[in-house]
Amino acid sequence: MKKLFGLLCVAAVIGAVYVGIIAPGQGKEVTIETIEAEAEEFADHAQDLYEEYGEEVVEQANEAINEAVESAVEGAADNFWESLKQSVTDFFKDLNPF
Repeated sequence: MKKLFGLLCVAAVIGAVYVGIIAPGQGKEVTIETIEAEAEEFADHAQDLYEEYGEEVVEQANEAINEAVESAVEGAADNFWESLKQSVTDFFKDLNPF
């Protein structure tokens, strides 16, 4: 699943680079029709970019995703234990009639 997500990220980056930088730099107007007409060229270019940078980008994306997940899990675990501690403390405080 991580590899598929990484590949989708690479495809999105390649598409954004093409639409935002490559096509306008070549003096091409970016419309649905021109994108459809150049789909094969785009696919070839995307394949070339993937062969050159793909594994590195996927690896970096996987590392970033793993770090984000680890950080989120650590934060959730810390918050869970803090909340549990506070709940137990409040429970016993409420039991004390004085």
